[in-house]
Amino acid sequence: MQLGLLDCAGGSQSLAEIDLVRTCRTAGLPAPEQQARRRDSRGRWRYLDALWRCRRGSLWLEIDGIGHMERERWYDDLLREAEVGARQDEIRIRLPSSAVRHDGVRVAVIIARHLQALA
Repeated sequence: MQLGLLDCAGGSQSLAEIDLVRTCRTAGLPAPEQQARRRDSRGRWRYLDALWRCRRGSLWLEIDGIGHMERERWYDDLLREAEVGARQDEIRIRLPSSAVRHDGVRVAVIIARHLQALA
């Protein structure tokens, strides 16, 4: 219970984001900055699920729950991702929330590989 409260205080806004922080802890990976702000091409603030700032760039991770598969949400997600864009020194990935919950070792390996590329 106490760790869950700390996860929420750290910025987790969904169970998948709490699972992500736990996955990182278990794998010995640094915890991400959660709900990191970034302006899109239209000047609006967007909040991205997880960010790791590294020496050679940053890794952005979006966690997509089942609701992201609905047509309207998927459409909005794709447009939002294009509006936020990627910088030359960034890696941007999207993972399904079910992978974070049920395949944490695989998710940790993916994150570790990308973090190593930016170290």
